[in-house]
Amino acid sequence: MVVGNLGGSILNLMVDPATIERIREANPIEDVIGEFLTLEKVGKQYRALCPFHPDTKPSFYVSPDKGVYHCFGCGKSGNVFTFLQDYKGMSFIEALHFLAERAGISLDLTRLSPKVSQQLTILEEAANFYHKMLRDPKGRTCYEYLKSRGVDETAIEHFMLGCAPSGYVLVPELSKRYSLATLIEAGLATQDDKGVWDFFRNRIIFPVRNTFGRVIGFSSRIIDVGEPKYLNSPDTPVFHKKKALYGMYENRDTIRREGMVYLVEGNLDLISLWQHGIRNVVATLGTALTPEQALVIKRYTDKVVILYDADDAGHKAASRAIDILLAADLDVYVKLLPEGEDPDTYIKVHSVDEFNALPTLTFVEYRARDYRNKPADEKIKILQELRVSLHKIKDRLRRTVWIDEASKLLNISREVLEEPPESTSFLTVSAANRDKLEAEILGLAARDEALLQLIRMKMAPEDFVPSLQNVATLIFQGKQVGEIFHLIESDTLRACFARTLFMKIEADLTYETLVDDYLRALRRLKIKERMQMLKSQLEEDPTALREYQRLAEEYQQLLRKE
Repeated sequence: MVVGNLGGSILNLMVDPATIERIREANPIEDVIGEFLTLEKVGKQYRALCPFHPDTKPSFYVSPDKGVYHCFGCGKSGNVFTFLQDYKGMSFIEALHFLAERAGISLDLTRLSPKVSQQLTILEEAANFYHKMLRDPKGRTCYEYLKSRGVDETAIEHFMLGCAPSGYVLVPELSKRYSLATLIEAGLATQDDKGVWDFFRNRIIFPVRNTFGRVIGFSSRIIDVGEPKYLNSPDTPVFHKKKALYGMYENRDTIRREGMVYLVEGNLDLISLWQHGIRNVVATLGTALTPEQALVIKRYTDKVVILYDADDAGHKAASRAIDILLAADLDVYVKLLPEGEDPDTYIKVHSVDEFNALPTLTFVEYRARDYRNKPADEKIKILQELRVSLHKIKDRLRRTVWIDEASKLLNISREVLEEPPESTSFLTVSAANRDKLEAEILGLAARDEALLQLIRMKMAPEDFVPSLQNVATLIFQGKQVGEIFHLIESDTLRACFARTLFMKIEADLTYETLVDDYLRALRRLKIKERMQMLKSQLEEDPTALREYQRLAEEYQQLLRKE
């Protein structure tokens, strides 16, 4: 069975891998891509102007034999599923459904594992119960609170808002049909030494939905004084907080149409904007933005405008969000509200035209605001933070352009900004570097049986980083590259995989030498990672020094073999 990513939640869809492969084979990649791009046949391949970056000479190639595409300009690559995900903003399951319909293949996406099916049913019942409670005398406080915040009946119904009264109400109702253990697993109940209780109490309830509109969990806000202010469902088989975004299901079509999204923190901020016709908005469930949420946003748009509260906490949250969004390859802007305002309070007393006229800064302008009026120590801090942000941008061309913009804006040498932040110094290797190298090694293994045998002699699937172990297993089993491309979730790692899959190997370079070069580079990275870990232990642990010296000597030997 496969796991399909449904816009921030995981739904265990019982789709046989053989069915996925049948759908892929029934949709030749050149035919599908040819419906969106003008392809020119070149030998056994096709080429086109790349749709993923400004392209003047065709650098986007499609290989029917391998069932994959690759751009030699920007590095975008994948199979027929990932093309629809990247080009049309579809989830994997949406792409699967689209291609099944295109090929006339029946695909039942409602067949769920029994546990997941039951959880979705329970969550739907809970959402209806909470919604009904809003009109019940027990929910009067919730209803009056929503009215005091200006939430109208249309929004209440559209977002199916609800109330979890104080006390013990949901568990007694649902336990008539489901076991207490099932309710706890669904995130609707909690247990202590006194018994099992409603997880949500004395709270406004906001149902969170997946791509198909099914309720997968809840976000909530306390009605009166209390902590935490926001409380979300715990992680369950169908709900993962770090991937969930409130309003994505309801607003996704508008986000795609507008080509940008406003990012807010609070659910009521989103609802207030929605009531005033601003509907390309998502909220982070009242908590800090996560890298996983940024990747979900990337599926629907490339442009994000951060719209956080105009106070110290909001500015700090915006600063953190900037780096996360840049790392996800998004174009990042910040809309400035008047100091002390939040999106909810502002839109209630100002027109949409006034809202649209508010300053919208690039991330560089936002980081550098009031730079000239700051004392020297604060200027240094601003430059350090800006340099970190600039180096979150993976694409070299985009990073160069933004470094130029920052250099001009601040009247500072671009060399200062080009220098990587200290955290990327010689002995600091991020996991991403190892990820990339191992993805390139897998690209070699996938292109040729002889290369696969050489690599398989030196490495096993469990030697790879966790995110690549499943892909390594399938490649080592001899699966075709077109079958596994969509399992590499990261765009960056797919590009690394494709680079060695498509690269030209010089005639005088033997496969043995090529593989040895890659494995030596990987060993160097692993040594540097280990040395970095040992560095912090040197003063306290004498044995750490001996290992550090041994690794340093091995590292130098590897360099001499270059």
